Amino acid sequence: MTSIQSVSGIGPHLVTLLEKKGISTAEQLAAASPTALLDVSGIGPRRVETLLRAARAAIEAPAAKAVASRKTPAGTCQRL
Repeated sequence: MTSIQSVSGIGPHLVTLLEKKGISTAEQLAAASPTALLDVSGIGPRRVETLLRAARAAIEAPAAKAVASRKTPAGTCQRL
């Protein structure tokens, strides 16, 4: 699971508000409905979309790093 604090644009105050709604991971945030997020104080329609995109990016970032670290460096050849 990815910490909600790793989501861009989420500070300590918003972490507290989201946790009160039962959202404590980036995965939970990415799966949340826009309507549920609009119920959180300080989150409007534009911010909902921004937060959902940022949550998806935070989830994908560790996976992208893992794939990148397994790639063969440019200019080298991998023997099979």
